[in-house]
Amino acid sequence: VENITLIEPSKKALDRAVDLCKLFYPKSNIIKVNKDFDSLVRTDFIQNRNCTLHLMSNITDLDYDISRLARIINNSLLGENWFVIVSPYFHHELDENMDELIECLNADEYYNITLDQDEFECYDCTCRVSLLKCIKR
Repeated sequence: VENITLIEPSKKALDRAVDLCKLFYPKSNIIKVNKDFDSLVRTDFIQNRNCTLHLMSNITDLDYDISRLARIINNSLLGENWFVIVSPYFHHELDENMDELIECLNADEYYNITLDQDEFECYDCTCRVSLLKCIKR
């Protein structure tokens, strides 16, 4: 892993993520972006013609302009990009945020799975995982 870009509005959570990345990827260049999603701009994302993995956790259950974020991400993509998007599954309108994000990213391939509480050993745990492949030239 050559570069890791961490985007997180909470400074405390961002610092914790940096420490974890340093532990597992000590030779990687870690870029911290301490902004809320509505404040992000294209230059906050590294453009890479190689394969890029984007891990997104709990971003679809927050209040921000999802289509704006997706446009910024789309405009910054080069090469092969994989997205793993994980979010709680609420069975209501917040799930539409995940659908909107996926639609706006214009994926070449898309896979989705919803894990319900029966598949976890805890009560009230649900999870939606989406895997997207986007190729931009």
